[in-house]
Amino acid sequence: MMTGSPALALASFNRALALDASLTAARLNRGVALMQLHRNDEAVTDFASVYAGDPALRAPAAYQRALAEEQLDNLEGALLWLNRALQADPGLTEAIFYRGIIEERRGNFQEAGRDYKTFLQLHPESAAAMLRFGIAAQRSGHADTARRYFQQVLDTDPFGAEAVEARKFMVMWD
Repeated sequence: MMTGSPALALASFNRALALDASLTAARLNRGVALMQLHRNDEAVTDFASVYAGDPALRAPAAYQRALAEEQLDNLEGALLWLNRALQADPGLTEAIFYRGIIEERRGNFQEAGRDYKTFLQLHPESAAAMLRFGIAAQRSGHADTARRYFQQVLDTDPFGAEAVEARKFMVMWD
């Protein structure tokens, strides 16, 4: 998988699991390979198996399942699995950020804003989280807050991809 060959990785994981079906790390990684091959229905099954069977891999399995559910256009399922990932590991900050994205896609901008704000408290220099928080604030009707966060994006990384997006929002108001 690291070399960009998910089909070859899938074959390797299948061989490993044929030799020892209890290799939950191989099953988790097989699910990731299946997702890269756009076989999300199959990936969901692997992630569910790992989540049910290995407490040590419960959080990453739930997180990966959330990614697969989103790819299957099941935003409610993605949200459910992100919450399960955070129950298993409250420190899984990427799940907090991603939950904000899912809430934003569902039109729940205040919930999205809360997740982005939580993420920013843990990662104050994240231009991506500043941008998403600004967008959620703008869509919730808090233009002043949005403008402050878009400016923070520009101040943090004036030439980054997030700055390009922040400038678009700033231009809309001018």
